[in-house]
Amino acid sequence: MADLPAATGKAVVLSTDVGTAPWYLSGLAASPFIDASAQWIWATAGALSDAPTNVIYIFEKSYNAPMTTDATLIGVVDNQCDVFLNGDLRGSLNAGWEGMPLQPVSMTLGRGTNILSLQCVNVYAAWLPTNPAGLIAVLRDSSGNVLVRTDGSWAVNNTGE
Repeated sequence: MADLPAATGKAVVLSTDVGTAPWYLSGLAASPFIDASAQWIWATAGALSDAPTNVIYIFEKSYNAPMTTDATLIGVVDNQCDVFLNGDLRGSLNAGWEGMPLQPVSMTLGRGTNILSLQCVNVYAAWLPTNPAGLIAVLRDSSGNVLVRTDGSWAVNNTGE
C-alpha cells in the first residue's frame, strides 16, 4: 500500500496522447469521441506498465454550470469505473479500447457547482505479466462542447480497499 496516493493528491498524467499504448485509441471507434486534449490519468506513477490492482480510486473534478445543462460523459478505463454526479450514481464505464463499445453516461448538470466523481478500479488479471491502468474521459454538453476533460488537475484519493 506504500504507493497509494494521499487523500488530497492530484491525478498523475500518464500520457497526453489519446493513442498511447497499451490502449491505442487512435483510429479505433473510441478516438472520435475522446477530445484530443484529454489526457490519460491514474492515481499512481508507472501505471502505463503496472498499477495496483483491486484498489478503488476516486477521481473528482468540479464544474460550475452557468445553467442547467444536459451532458454526456464518454470515457475509456482500464478496467472499471462508476460515474457519480453530485453523489448520485449515473452509470458505469468498462474498458472501451480495441473496438469495444463505448458506454456513454448521460446526466443533467444543475446550475452552479457540480462534482463529477469517477470511482475506478484496475482489476487483477492473472494471465498478464504486468497490469496497466488508465482513465481518459470527456464530458460534453448536448451541443458537443467540452465541459470537462481528464488531466492532471483532477483530485484523487483511494478508499483504502
